[in-house]
Amino acid sequence: MGVSGALVGLTRVVLNLRERLQATPSFAHRCTRWARAHFAEHGATLPIGLLWFALSLYVVLWVWGLRPLAFPSSDEAVDRFAALLIRKNGEPFLKLPFPDPEDLAHPRSWISVGDNALPTYAPVMLYAYGLLTKLRNFGYLLIACVPAAGAAAFAAGTARLLPPGRRGIALLAPALGFPALYWLIRPWINLSTLLSCVCWAFFYWASWRKSENPWTLGAALFSAGAAAAVRPDYAPYVMLIVLLFSLGAKPSEWKRICVLAIAAGALALGLNLILNHLETGHAFRAAYQMSLDRDYGDQGGHGFVGVLKTLLLPMGWPTRSAALTYVTRYWVKMGNTALLLGAQLAIIPVFFRLGWLARALYGVGILLMIVFMLSRTDDGLFGAAEVDSWVAHSIPRYWSPVYLLAALPPILFVGHCKRRIVVYFGTLCLCGLGGLSLFEIYKRQPGSILYLERFVRTNAHKLDYLARSIPPNGIVYSLRLDKILWSRWTIGMVDQPAPTVASIKRALATGRPVFLLDPRVTRETHRLKYELRRQHLALTRVNAREGLYRIDLPGADVPEQ
Repeated sequence: MGVSGALVGLTRVVLNLRERLQATPSFAHRCTRWARAHFAEHGATLPIGLLWFALSLYVVLWVWGLRPLAFPSSDEAVDRFAALLIRKNGEPFLKLPFPDPEDLAHPRSWISVGDNALPTYAPVMLYAYGLLTKLRNFGYLLIACVPAAGAAAFAAGTARLLPPGRRGIALLAPALGFPALYWLIRPWINLSTLLSCVCWAFFYWASWRKSENPWTLGAALFSAGAAAAVRPDYAPYVMLIVLLFSLGAKPSEWKRICVLAIAAGALALGLNLILNHLETGHAFRAAYQMSLDRDYGDQGGHGFVGVLKTLLLPMGWPTRSAALTYVTRYWVKMGNTALLLGAQLAIIPVFFRLGWLARALYGVGILLMIVFMLSRTDDGLFGAAEVDSWVAHSIPRYWSPVYLLAALPPILFVGHCKRRIVVYFGTLCLCGLGGLSLFEIYKRQPGSILYLERFVRTNAHKLDYLARSIPPNGIVYSLRLDKILWSRWTIGMVDQPAPTVASIKRALATGRPVFLLDPRVTRETHRLKYELRRQHLALTRVNAREGLYRIDLPGADVPEQ
């Protein structure tokens, strides 16, 4: 009886297990079901992101190639040069050829400290790109993929905020914010990396609003922290705006949001403190702070109030007339930005769909964006003194995160509108605006994508041409061409005549050939030539077309060219 009872019990267990296995779907079935559900949710998002990734990567590689050597901006040359030094030596120290009390024996945006020159930019991006270049061509390809992935993330994140049947409108998002797209596809400038991090923060934030997954919330806030690490001067605004937008989306999760935001900000600060210590020997002393103090003196940036003022208002608060001038120039007169500004009215019906707390938090975030724009205006910035307004000027570059987010209100309004006629007409208008915006940065602007490609190509050939006249050990002083010459020769800057000539004398004392190169004859060039002759230094024309001269001590034998 006991044995038969045990056999009956075992038989029942086996039968129950068999029934459960038959009722439980197979692993392949579960994977298929997950794939179907995932595709139903992300089916339109993935193609949109892939399309922008492919297009952006093609443009970046077409314009810059894998290893560009000539840049239209000295900022890009600094980052590229510093990354190369980190790849070779593990640190961004440029060995000076002679003592440099004039702070001129290096390219622009470097600062002489002892026997070395340091780049005056935040170090996180420099070290990140320096480590990537150790991977050779694969690392350079990854650097080109950073802005391409950013554009893809922004388009895909916009699609996540739209209903499934209207997600195709998100294809227009990167194009509508065309000043941001322009600076995004210039991967060797630190603002491109910041914009990429902002794009990923937006993507994860949009995904978190849909899925309520705490991991995507963490990814959004830590992406914002990465942007703050790349540009510490943007940190207060980036972190506060992401914090306010996250609280506005889900106020009930305020504890988790605040903890993650603090952790992300602490990580960004910690990275900069560690790398500052490696560069300058002082964690709270960055190279760009040393440069500002040397150029402008101590501006009272010490203490809590002083540091807060430096972070929030680095260029001071502009006058009313200056603010109105720059807002008009770069929001009304620059290409199609007037239409983009008018499209911001779409934010009104979008706000009506929100609760009062969300409206208040989003409103404060938008006010912070306005304060951020006004804090990045100064009469001394590149392009500020010109009458024309071009996207390659400094102010549109600083404002590019705001242009990026300005693409959202009209897309969200059209995407969620219930009237079909408004949806069709609005989509048509957005397509027209997006097409005009792409044409603006591709061809119409003086610093267009076509111009960038031609600049990089022609100046790469110019390096080989100049190498016929300048020996490899030459020291070349130039007013603007350090961004092209940095990879071939030791560079000296042209500043006021007296300190420049003093630096040239130190260069001549090393016994190396010294040259002056400036194709554009300017007032600074005439003043420097006059000072050189007054100091009895011989100036011999080498290449009149390129504005190349050799400088020698009086009585020295001048080699034949």
